[in-house]
Amino acid sequence: MITQSDGKRRVSEHDCVTFDDLHSKLVASGVGDYRVFCEISDLVESLSLRVTALERRMDETNASSSASNNSIATTPNNRQRDAQPQSKMIKVELVGKSLIPENYDLEIYEDRIEFELRFHNISGDNIRAVKGDLVFSDLFDAEIFRIGITMNDPITPGKFATWSGGFPYNQFDREHAHFAGFKSEDLQLHLDNEKVVT
Repeated sequence: MITQSDGKRRVSEHDCVTFDDLHSKLVASGVGDYRVFCEISDLVESLSLRVTALERRMDETNASSSASNNSIATTPNNRQRDAQPQSKMIKVELVGKSLIPENYDLEIYEDRIEFELRFHNISGDNIRAVKGDLVFSDLFDAEIFRIGITMNDPITPGKFATWSGGFPYNQFDREHAHFAGFKSEDLQLHLDNEKVVT
């Protein structure tokens, strides 16, 4: 551990446990299943990446606020507006996200990440279809995951449409594992490269 001048403690590289050390400790404690080891390793790596990203953002925020005393305080709402492009036709929000494990009894033959979205027609036109890239970002607007979608449900002006979908989860894909580690409430969402058919 390293204690900084501000009294905060940070883990140094010498304090970090390697995956081989972690595997040895898991085997010694009776967890010899390689799949469990991989899941724990992915979770540890995901958490490590999130902590590093948060520390970097905190350092950037502290540096920028100390550089300028006349700057306007950034709130979550105005930061989101500045960072994410706002559509004039449609808004999209994340209702829920979950990791569904394979279950042959329920005819689920692979692990999947499923999510539910709500589309809101904020234009004055009937919308017949929407296509674009869903961009999931963390609370600091750092992009985490991007996936293309097409939604063919019509939406009349001012109304909502709910859409559910997902993709096969690969636990060995670092991007998938990182995305799977986030809770719905810790994610922001916007539609990029949007195409709307009216």
